[in-house]
Amino acid sequence: MLCGQVFTPGAGVTDVDGNEYTSVVYVNGQEWMAANLRTTRYANGDSLIHAPAVFEWQDALGGAWCHYANDTANDVLHGKLYNAGAVRDERGVCPSGWHVPTAEDWAGLALLIDPAYVPVNTIVQSATAGGAMKEVGTQWWTAPNAGATNAAGFSGRGSGTRNQNGTFISMGVRTRWWSSEATANYAQRYWEVGNATAELRRGADFLIMGHSIRCIKDDISTGATVTDRLSSLQLFPVPVAQGMDLTVSGHAIGSTYRLLTVDGRIVRTGNLAGHPTTITSQGLDAGSYILQVEGALPMRFTVVQ
Repeated sequence: MLCGQVFTPGAGVTDVDGNEYTSVVYVNGQEWMAANLRTTRYANGDSLIHAPAVFEWQDALGGAWCHYANDTANDVLHGKLYNAGAVRDERGVCPSGWHVPTAEDWAGLALLIDPAYVPVNTIVQSATAGGAMKEVGTQWWTAPNAGATNAAGFSGRGSGTRNQNGTFISMGVRTRWWSSEATANYAQRYWEVGNATAELRRGADFLIMGHSIRCIKDDISTGATVTDRLSSLQLFPVPVAQGMDLTVSGHAIGSTYRLLTVDGRIVRTGNLAGHPTTITSQGLDAGSYILQVEGALPMRFTVVQ
């Protein structure tokens, strides 16, 4: 369950075609586009393949794009659909300084939205995070648009997909966003939200499928530069006994931190002065907590009596 404001408006970004996107900056430092990608070119200016016809889509050798139902009106409303070849191309389909989200990027966002999130190998990743990522109402979604709050500011719409046969399906019913994670030579990971549930789901599709893309900024907005992922914290001991110190490492010296309950209530803030350093559990009730540190994936730990 998402409680409190977890994002602020970002500076936005413009792609190589001149399309402008708003963005949101989350409290974990991630900055995401708040709309689906619309570019027809890689970051270096090379063109992707425009593949509106079925035979063009099926035969595209390399990165390809189309509009849903080949209707240009869907460009501004939903962005373009891309095959996984566009995601895998080293020239980069996202604007310079941004990238297609990694598995770690998606996990960091999921944990921020749903503090109970634990990565699993099943389809459903979170029972509630999808609702926080969807625009409310039925303008962009087929009823019932279950659990939609857009509390995460992600502004997801039911943008549909294009299948391997070139058929357009599921407008208003679901949207799938590619990740940079390859699950096989012939398959790529996606993350999905849908109209019938508040779930955030994860799966894999053939490279010829057409899905949306959201880009994430390479640099953490707090100023801590990363390459392709957030750093991972190390906590010891876990669980920690009430009144004892929790040792934290894997962070940048001077990083700000927030300690939250699993329902999103902030119980402590501060700076991590050393590396490693300690945070006392003095005054904390027994239970589960989330440690958020700038430039790092949030970590969950337990305080015991």
